[in-house]
Amino acid sequence: MSYVKSLLLVGCARVLVSVAAYSAAAPQGSEALKGYGLTPSATAYVLSDEADVLKDLPGLHQTKKKFDAEARIRKGYEAKIKTSHTFVEQSIKEHEQLKDRLSVVTNAASHNKIVVRMNALLIKIKESMATRKEAEESLAKMGSELPTKYVDDVIALDDKAQAVTKHYAELAADPAVKAAINKANHAASTTLKLGPSAEFATAAAELAKYRSEIEAEAIPLQEVGGVHTVDVLIGGETVKMILDVGASMVTLTGEDAEKLKVSPGPNDPVVEMKLADGHVIHAQVITLKSVRLGRFTVENVTCAVMAKGLNGAAALLGNTFLSHFVVKLDQQAGQLHLIEVDSAEKKTVPTVGSPAPDEK
Repeated sequence: MSYVKSLLLVGCARVLVSVAAYSAAAPQGSEALKGYGLTPSATAYVLSDEADVLKDLPGLHQTKKKFDAEARIRKGYEAKIKTSHTFVEQSIKEHEQLKDRLSVVTNAASHNKIVVRMNALLIKIKESMATRKEAEESLAKMGSELPTKYVDDVIALDDKAQAVTKHYAELAADPAVKAAINKANHAASTTLKLGPSAEFATAAAELAKYRSEIEAEAIPLQEVGGVHTVDVLIGGETVKMILDVGASMVTLTGEDAEKLKVSPGPNDPVVEMKLADGHVIHAQVITLKSVRLGRFTVENVTCAVMAKGLNGAAALLGNTFLSHFVVKLDQQAGQLHLIEVDSAEKKTVPTVGSPAPDEK
């Protein structure tokens, strides 16, 4: 072999070695996909973040099962309370009508018949009110821990799923990702596409449905003495408050504030307020860390705290909370609907009011 030929062979060998080395060092399609957080599954290249959503979904299913069971019980109690209110109102009205008739009737038999009916109504009214009280107490004992947990868990997991879905959309719009998938498919002789996986897509749709149900769900109202009350969560404790769009701020009784451990200090501002009976009182203004009604939470809520032992005083859900929403009241269904509004558009639709204390 000539010297020149030997040099050519050595040169070719070096070129081949350099090409092989470059090929080994160059990122393959699958390696590039790992850089995007994608790994191959049986049907697609999927994000590892899918696993976090799918892992937590069975736990949410268990919470939903308990939530649905409790919701059925709650509706049963609420139906009893509503039925009792309607029955008592109608029975009292009938009793008053019979009382008027009794004052003018002269026939003894008719008189006795009316008296028997009036007495029967009083007994039934007493029984109905006892049933209502029992239902109200049972409903109060249920608290709001499970509904709050369910709402929070759905929103948190749906937020995760939406983030993964958004990430997939960003990857799908990236030409480099498409090129890496084509390269990986060619190297492995596969035809996998960019995810999501079928399992994740099903989970994301399910979570979206759960969230939609939550957002469409109405807040139950209870009518007592002509005013509507709602269960409000403050500092992890449930407080029954009168819904009052006419009140300028959230108001707590001194007893409620003590229970919640938010009693005002000597340096907190003092305001004058008028009770439902017209009496003017003094209250102190504090800031509550958060106030929650259903799935809606408002932070740093201005609140007036009245003194303890005031007759006619009641906790109010006023506009320092309600002004963050459009408020719609369905009196016939006994439901409250809140719609969040942007800070620049904050308003409250005055669909219901109640005679209650308010800042002067």
